[in-house]
Amino acid sequence: MSDTETESLNPYYKDILAYLNTQQILIFQQDDMLDEFKILSQFQFRLKLKISTLYLAKSIYLRTNILTQDYLLTSLQIATKFDQQERCKWQMSTKIETHILQKLNFEITKPTVMDFIEQLIYYIKKTKRISAEQGRLIYTLSLMALPWKLNYEPSQIAFAIIIISFTLKNIKNHDFQSDCYPDVCQQLLNKYDQNIVISQKYPSSFILIKKNLYRLY
Repeated sequence: MSDTETESLNPYYKDILAYLNTQQILIFQQDDMLDEFKILSQFQFRLKLKISTLYLAKSIYLRTNILTQDYLLTSLQIATKFDQQERCKWQMSTKIETHILQKLNFEITKPTVMDFIEQLIYYIKKTKRISAEQGRLIYTLSLMALPWKLNYEPSQIAFAIIIISFTLKNIKNHDFQSDCYPDVCQQLLNKYDQNIVISQKYPSSFILIKKNLYRLY
Protein backbone atom coordinates (compact mmCIF):
# COMPACT_ATOMS: atom_id res chain seq x y z
CA MET A 1 0.00 0.00 0.00
CA SER A 2 1.42 3.41 -0.97
CA ASP A 3 1.98 6.30 1.45
CA THR A 4 -0.84 8.25 -0.19
CA GLU A 5 -3.29 5.40 0.38
CA THR A 6 -2.12 5.02 3.98
CA GLU A 7 -2.63 8.72 4.68
CA SER A 8 -6.12 8.57 3.16
CA LEU A 9 -7.05 5.84 5.66
CA ASN A 10 -5.77 7.69 8.74
CA PRO A 11 -9.06 9.50 9.50
CA TYR A 12 -10.88 6.16 9.47
CA TYR A 13 -8.22 4.12 11.26
CA LYS A 14 -9.95 4.10 14.66
CA ASP A 15 -13.31 3.31 13.09
CA ILE A 16 -11.80 0.38 11.18
CA LEU A 17 -10.19 -1.03 14.34
CA ALA A 18 -13.43 -0.60 16.26
CA TYR A 19 -15.33 -2.42 13.50
CA LEU A 20 -12.83 -5.30 13.47
CA ASN A 21 -13.01 -5.61 17.25
CA THR A 22 -16.80 -5.68 17.04
CA GLN A 23 -16.66 -8.44 14.45
CA GLN A 24 -14.37 -10.46 16.70
CA ILE A 25 -16.82 -10.08 19.60
CA LEU A 26 -19.71 -11.12 17.36
CA ILE A 27 -17.82 -14.24 16.26
CA PHE A 28 -17.24 -15.24 19.89
CA GLN A 29 -20.91 -14.57 20.67
CA GLN A 30 -21.98 -16.70 17.71
CA ASP A 31 -19.85 -19.59 18.99
CA ASP A 32 -21.49 -19.29 22.41
CA MET A 33 -24.91 -19.12 20.77
CA LEU A 34 -24.21 -22.27 18.75
CA ASP A 35 -23.34 -24.08 21.98
CA GLU A 36 -26.61 -22.88 23.50
CA PHE A 37 -28.60 -23.99 20.45
CA LYS A 38 -26.87 -27.38 20.60
CA ILE A 39 -28.18 -27.81 24.15
CA LEU A 40 -31.63 -26.74 22.98
CA SER A 41 -31.57 -29.25 20.11
CA GLN A 42 -30.61 -32.04 22.51
CA PHE A 43 -33.63 -31.26 24.69
CA GLN A 44 -35.87 -31.14 21.62
CA PHE A 45 -34.61 -34.57 20.49
CA ARG A 46 -34.92 -36.23 23.90
CA LEU A 47 -38.42 -34.86 24.53
CA LYS A 48 -39.53 -35.69 20.96
CA LEU A 49 -40.82 -32.17 20.36
CA LYS A 50 -41.85 -30.87 16.96
CA ILE A 51 -39.21 -29.09 14.89
CA SER A 52 -41.47 -26.01 14.76
CA THR A 53 -41.33 -25.87 18.56
CA LEU A 54 -37.52 -25.80 18.39
CA TYR A 55 -37.53 -22.94 15.89
CA LEU A 56 -40.09 -21.04 17.95
CA ALA A 57 -37.93 -21.45 21.06
CA LYS A 58 -34.90 -20.13 19.15
CA SER A 59 -36.94 -17.15 17.97
CA ILE A 60 -38.00 -16.34 21.54
CA TYR A 61 -34.41 -16.75 22.71
CA LEU A 62 -32.98 -14.41 20.06
CA ARG A 63 -35.68 -11.77 20.56
CA THR A 64 -35.03 -11.57 24.30
CA ASN A 65 -31.26 -11.23 23.72
CA ILE A 66 -30.38 -13.18 26.86
CA LEU A 67 -27.37 -15.48 27.01
CA THR A 68 -27.99 -17.83 29.92
CA GLN A 69 -29.01 -21.48 29.82
CA ASP A 70 -31.84 -20.93 32.32
CA TYR A 71 -33.49 -18.42 30.00
CA LEU A 72 -32.81 -20.67 27.01
CA LEU A 73 -34.61 -23.64 28.56
CA THR A 74 -37.43 -21.40 29.74
CA SER A 75 -37.84 -20.21 26.14
CA LEU A 76 -38.20 -23.85 25.10
CA GLN A 77 -40.78 -24.41 27.82
CA ILE A 78 -42.81 -21.38 26.70
CA ALA A 79 -42.63 -22.54 23.08
CA THR A 80 -44.01 -25.97 24.02
CA LYS A 81 -47.02 -24.36 25.68
CA PHE A 82 -47.94 -22.53 22.49
CA ASP A 83 -46.94 -25.10 19.86
CA GLN A 84 -47.02 -28.56 21.47
CA GLN A 85 -49.84 -30.84 22.62
CA GLU A 86 -47.93 -32.12 25.66
CA ARG A 87 -46.11 -29.61 27.83
CA CYS A 88 -42.67 -30.22 29.27
CA LYS A 89 -42.89 -31.46 32.83
CA TRP A 90 -39.82 -29.97 34.47
CA GLN A 91 -39.92 -27.22 37.08
CA MET A 92 -38.79 -23.83 35.84
CA SER A 93 -38.80 -20.37 37.35
CA THR A 94 -42.13 -18.65 36.72
CA LYS A 95 -40.53 -15.26 37.32
CA ILE A 96 -38.21 -15.73 34.32
CA GLU A 97 -41.12 -16.93 32.18
CA THR A 98 -43.25 -13.92 33.12
CA HIS A 99 -40.36 -11.57 32.37
CA ILE A 100 -39.85 -13.02 28.88
CA LEU A 101 -43.58 -12.99 28.06
CA GLN A 102 -43.91 -9.38 29.15
CA LYS A 103 -40.85 -8.37 27.13
CA LEU A 104 -42.37 -10.02 24.02
CA ASN A 105 -45.78 -8.47 24.81
CA PHE A 106 -47.18 -12.03 24.72
CA GLU A 107 -46.74 -12.12 20.92
CA ILE A 108 -45.48 -15.70 20.75
CA THR A 109 -46.95 -17.37 17.69
CA LYS A 110 -49.69 -17.21 15.07
CA PRO A 111 -52.64 -19.60 14.49
CA THR A 112 -51.38 -23.00 13.41
CA VAL A 113 -52.48 -25.20 10.53
CA MET A 114 -54.40 -27.32 13.03
CA ASP A 115 -56.50 -24.32 14.07
CA PHE A 116 -57.74 -23.85 10.50
CA ILE A 117 -58.34 -27.59 10.00
CA GLU A 118 -60.46 -27.80 13.14
CA GLN A 119 -62.49 -24.75 12.10
CA LEU A 120 -63.15 -26.19 8.63
CA ILE A 121 -64.26 -29.55 10.05
CA TYR A 122 -66.48 -27.78 12.59
CA TYR A 123 -68.29 -25.60 10.03
CA ILE A 124 -68.77 -28.46 7.55
CA LYS A 125 -70.25 -30.73 10.21
CA LYS A 126 -72.50 -27.86 11.30
CA THR A 127 -74.39 -27.94 7.97
CA LYS A 128 -77.76 -29.73 7.98
CA ARG A 129 -76.95 -32.10 5.13
CA ILE A 130 -73.40 -33.09 4.25
CA SER A 131 -72.78 -33.76 0.57
CA ALA A 132 -70.43 -36.43 -0.76
CA GLU A 133 -67.82 -33.78 -1.58
CA GLN A 134 -68.02 -32.34 1.93
CA GLY A 135 -67.73 -35.83 3.40
CA ARG A 136 -64.58 -36.49 1.40
CA LEU A 137 -63.23 -33.11 2.53
CA ILE A 138 -63.84 -34.03 6.19
CA TYR A 139 -62.11 -37.36 5.58
CA THR A 140 -59.10 -35.63 4.01
CA LEU A 141 -58.89 -32.99 6.75
CA SER A 142 -59.14 -35.68 9.43
CA LEU A 143 -56.18 -37.48 7.89
CA MET A 144 -54.24 -34.20 7.79
CA ALA A 145 -55.03 -33.66 11.47
CA LEU A 146 -53.69 -37.06 12.55
CA PRO A 147 -50.11 -36.02 13.37
CA TRP A 148 -51.41 -32.94 15.22
CA LYS A 149 -54.30 -34.31 17.27
CA LEU A 150 -53.18 -37.88 17.88
CA ASN A 151 -49.45 -37.17 18.06
CA TYR A 152 -48.55 -40.48 16.39
CA GLU A 153 -45.11 -41.40 15.10
CA PRO A 154 -44.75 -41.37 11.28
CA SER A 155 -44.50 -45.17 11.20
CA GLN A 156 -47.74 -45.49 13.17
CA ILE A 157 -49.56 -43.14 10.80
CA ALA A 158 -48.28 -45.09 7.78
CA PHE A 159 -49.44 -48.36 9.34
CA ALA A 160 -52.88 -46.90 10.15
CA ILE A 161 -53.30 -45.66 6.57
CA ILE A 162 -52.65 -49.19 5.26
CA ILE A 163 -55.25 -50.64 7.63
CA ILE A 164 -57.79 -47.93 6.74
CA SER A 165 -57.32 -48.39 3.00
CA PHE A 166 -57.84 -52.17 3.19
CA THR A 167 -60.87 -51.74 5.46
CA LEU A 168 -62.57 -49.27 3.13
CA LYS A 169 -61.75 -51.53 0.17
CA ASN A 170 -63.40 -54.53 1.85
CA ILE A 171 -66.64 -52.74 2.73
CA LYS A 172 -69.43 -54.53 0.86
CA ASN A 173 -72.36 -52.33 1.89
CA HIS A 174 -73.27 -49.96 -0.96
CA ASP A 175 -75.27 -47.76 1.43
CA PHE A 176 -72.09 -46.73 3.22
CA GLN A 177 -71.77 -42.94 2.96
CA SER A 178 -68.47 -41.14 2.48
CA ASP A 179 -69.23 -38.78 5.36
CA CYS A 180 -68.82 -41.75 7.74
CA TYR A 181 -65.15 -42.19 6.79
CA PRO A 182 -63.79 -40.11 9.70
CA ASP A 183 -65.71 -42.24 12.22
CA VAL A 184 -64.38 -45.43 10.62
CA CYS A 185 -60.83 -44.05 10.76
CA GLN A 186 -61.23 -43.13 14.42
CA GLN A 187 -62.59 -46.57 15.33
CA LEU A 188 -59.75 -48.30 13.51
CA LEU A 189 -57.15 -46.17 15.25
CA ASN A 190 -58.78 -46.87 18.62
CA LYS A 191 -58.57 -50.58 17.89
CA TYR A 192 -54.95 -50.13 16.93
CA ASP A 193 -54.23 -48.43 20.26
CA GLN A 194 -55.81 -51.34 22.13
CA ASN A 195 -53.50 -53.80 20.32
CA ILE A 196 -56.41 -55.81 18.88
CA VAL A 197 -55.19 -58.71 16.76
CA ILE A 198 -55.44 -58.08 13.03
CA SER A 199 -58.06 -60.11 11.18
CA GLN A 200 -56.87 -62.85 8.84
CA LYS A 201 -58.54 -61.10 5.90
CA TYR A 202 -55.46 -58.86 5.76
CA PRO A 203 -52.17 -60.12 4.30
CA SER A 204 -49.92 -62.04 6.68
CA SER A 205 -47.28 -59.33 6.23
CA PHE A 206 -49.51 -56.99 8.29
CA ILE A 207 -49.00 -59.17 11.36
CA LEU A 208 -45.24 -59.00 10.82
CA ILE A 209 -45.47 -55.20 10.52
CA LYS A 210 -47.47 -55.00 13.73
CA LYS A 211 -44.98 -57.16 15.64
CA ASN A 212 -42.06 -55.01 14.47
CA LEU A 213 -43.91 -51.69 14.54
CA TYR A 214 -42.10 -50.28 17.56
CA ARG A 215 -38.74 -50.96 15.91
CA LEU A 216 -39.53 -48.63 13.03
CA TYR A 217 -38.78 -45.45 14.95
